[in-house]
Amino acid sequence: MRQFCWMAAVTVVFIATAQAVEISQAEWDQMKKDIADLRNRPVQPTIIESGHMETALDNKYGPKATVYTKTGKLRIGALLQIWYYAQPGKDPRGLFDDPNNGIVDSRRGIDNDSFRLRRTELHFNMDMTENVTGYVFIDPNREINSGYPSLPNGSANIGIYQRQNNVSPEFAGTKPAPNGINNTALISGIQSGASAGTDAAPGRALQDVWIDYHNAIPNHDFMVGQFRRSFGEEGTRDVSQLDFVERSMIGFTDDSRDLGAHIHGAWWDVDPDAPAYSSSPSGRFQYWLGVEDGAGTFHSFGSFQNRADDNNAKDFSYRLLVRPLWKQEKWGSLELATASQFGDHGGSGQPDPQTNPVNGLNRRSVWAYRHSAWGYYAPGSVAKGLWLRSEWNEFHDRVAPGAMVNLVGNGDNAAKPFQQSNPHPFTSSGYYAALGYKMADSIWAKDCGGMPSMLKPFEFVARYDTFQNVQVDNPSRPGDTLLYSTNVWTTGFNYYIKGHNAKIQCNYNFVELPSSHRTDFQFHHYNADSLLVNWQVAF
Repeated sequence: MRQFCWMAAVTVVFIATAQAVEISQAEWDQMKKDIADLRNRPVQPTIIESGHMETALDNKYGPKATVYTKTGKLRIGALLQIWYYAQPGKDPRGLFDDPNNGIVDSRRGIDNDSFRLRRTELHFNMDMTENVTGYVFIDPNREINSGYPSLPNGSANIGIYQRQNNVSPEFAGTKPAPNGINNTALISGIQSGASAGTDAAPGRALQDVWIDYHNAIPNHDFMVGQFRRSFGEEGTRDVSQLDFVERSMIGFTDDSRDLGAHIHGAWWDVDPDAPAYSSSPSGRFQYWLGVEDGAGTFHSFGSFQNRADDNNAKDFSYRLLVRPLWKQEKWGSLELATASQFGDHGGSGQPDPQTNPVNGLNRRSVWAYRHSAWGYYAPGSVAKGLWLRSEWNEFHDRVAPGAMVNLVGNGDNAAKPFQQSNPHPFTSSGYYAALGYKMADSIWAKDCGGMPSMLKPFEFVARYDTFQNVQVDNPSRPGDTLLYSTNVWTTGFNYYIKGHNAKIQCNYNFVELPSSHRTDFQFHHYNADSLLVNWQVAF
């Protein structure tokens, strides 16, 4: 019986199949015509309502995938910079080294060639709503305590070769002091990120913490928290976008953060999708107005952040930027800007700090200010790929007592003759001028038959940088400050693997140290040149 059922089933299938293939020629021709019509018919988009499948796909992980948080939208970024630096000069004596006056200034320990983890930044950007954004930026590398040299200018302290920062650590208070110098005061800390005086402290991993309110009032956003002051151009630019391995000397002083609030406005060709809180927001006319604590001194970069205010007064700031030309094919891009900050620094109504110092700080009230102006031009037409940039800064403020050395022992404090105990406010200034030529943007890459592919990733750069960063007490008039300029010529190239997200930079710095031109003390000159190589990844 079972075999009969199987045979019946096979017979039915065979008959059905045989009947299915019996199609007339007319029917066959009509089928081919219908298929041709379907192929030629335009495809209409099909709207499919979101379902479980789409929800699952939205939660996938990988490049450009959305990652959901409990509240808001979180974006995570990072910057890694790994350096190798080499210094041809191996002179153990520093700039202030003067045996005739008993000043011992050693470069031992900072004149070695070395690899270095320069930056390890972590960025967390949270869009709570379409109008509210929070941001946290930390750099664990700021916790280092090793005495890396300051490059490109070749000093012991990051950024500026200011005051006593290069006095050798092996002459700390545990060793007898030559000529009665108080060596503890002379050692102001060579840790990365520290600055002269008692205003600054090393190891500040927490950098930016702010909340920004945007897209509610047209063309404006409001920020409160700790952030880079709206001052200067290079100092406020994202470090991943730097034209050189390291900032200029005035760029270091501009790279300062403070606690406060500001309002930013942008007009004329504003990209609605670009974040207003970026380091280079869009808009051909922009302005910033701010109020900050101002706890510190303009002569000491990094002294404002992560600390309470030291008086009741606040700093006020403004920044104006205009771009008369911007990304025009024929004329290129032109940016001009200026910025200022000013406020009452120190504590008003305090006695003279020489007779009654408060926490070791000069609490005399000082009207402090700093000004900046800069310009940028990238021509179009046949000069595409070329760019020029220049910036000037001026600073006026006080410094902390004991932060500066008197190199002949004629200080204003008999107990500590090699110190400046009652410093008067002073003004310092500097500027840089730079140019570059980016091969991938040049006319040779696009309009003249192209160029070898190996040349396209290169950008060739050069810079002249000068700043009054060597500051000592005036032996003839203690309390006054003598200013000397360091000059640095930098040349090199950038090799872009994937824009600024992955690149290699190489710079050589030719450093000209200052001369004292005095009979009572002399600076020791040494070869402060350096070679810098930076490997960078940013996302």
